[in-house]
Formats: sequence, C-alpha cells, structure tokens
Amino acid sequence: MIETARAQVAELLGAQPREITFTSCGTESNNAAIHAALKANPGKRHILTSAVEHSSVLNYCKALEKEGYRVTYPHPPAYRRLDG
Repeated sequence: MIETARAQVAELLGAQPREITFTSCGTESNNAAIHAALKANPGKRHILTSAVEHSSVLNYCKALEKEGYRVTYPHPPAYRRLDG
C-alpha cells in the first residue's frame, strides 16, 4: 500500500517514486531535509538558518555544530505592520 501511495504521489508531483519519502512527523522531515542537503554537498560546512526556526531545526543544527559545522542564526527584522 505504501508503494502504491508513493507511486501516486510521485505521479501527482511529476516525480519518480524513488524521490518520494514519507516521514512520521515534522521533526523527522526537517532533519531528513537538512541531512540530505549535507550529504549532497559534503564540501559545504556552513549552514544558514533562522534564529526563529522550529526547535527540531535548531536542535539538529546545534548537534551539527558539535560535529564541526559552522551555523549562522540570523534574527529576522522586527515585526512591522504594512498598513501603518
């Protein structure tokens, strides 16, 4: 059933079934995305993420710092209303 669902989602997205990964939660999805980006670019050792990211991203980046990655956490500009 999972393989059928994978094929259906791939077709909807115009992707190959092997490109579709199902995860159990947002934390797993966030960590998998970061991990995949790092694996695809092994020479890159600098990560740029927002200081207000979800804790799953921040915690994973903190762990990566311990492994020698440099992580920059810029703060977003102060909230301003556009109408006044």
